[in-house]
Amino acid sequence: MHQSTDLPRRSFLELTGAASLAWAFGAELHGAARIPLAVQLYSVRRDAAQNFDAALEQVAAMGFEGV
Repeated sequence: MHQSTDLPRRSFLELTGAASLAWAFGAELHGAARIPLAVQLYSVRRDAAQNFDAALEQVAAMGFEGV
C-alpha cells in the first residue's frame, strides 16, 4: 500500500480559506494602525515666510497630515 505524504484536500482547503481571510482582513487592520505623516515647518520656512497658508496647502497636497 502506497502512503501519500501530500497535503489532504480538506487541509488544503482549510489553509487556503484561512490565508484568504487573513489577506482580506490584514489589509484593513494594517490600515487602522497607520501612523499619519507630518513635516517640520523648518523644511518649508522660506515659503511659509512669504505665504503661510499657501505653504500649508502645498504641504497637505504632498500627503502630509500634520506639522
